[in-house]
Amino acid sequence: MFKNWLTFLNPILKLREQTELPLLAAFLLLHYTYRDYKEDTLYELLFSPETKKGLREKLGVSEKSFNKSFKGLHNKDMILNGKLHPNIIKYPTDGRFELLFRFKLV
Repeated sequence: MFKNWLTFLNPILKLREQTELPLLAAFLLLHYTYRDYKEDTLYELLFSPETKKGLREKLGVSEKSFNKSFKGLHNKDMILNGKLHPNIIKYPTDGRFELLFRFKLV
């Protein structure tokens, strides 16, 4: 689900489709699954070396590629101050995922 959502948003997010997008989708899935944990604990687990290694193996990428993608997520502000960007982790409370778009015309 998260990979499809990010694919839909990717013209705006401009993530690399083969590397950054699946990595962010994996982080979102883990974040969503464990969203009821205390925030500090959740992010310690989410960005721990063990979790990163597991994601590398699951995604089938080298450590170098993983690190480049992880850095890319930082550079694109998908990860801010050691946390996922707050706009991409606003989950529904009623189990219904909906998209809301706001545009500012300049």
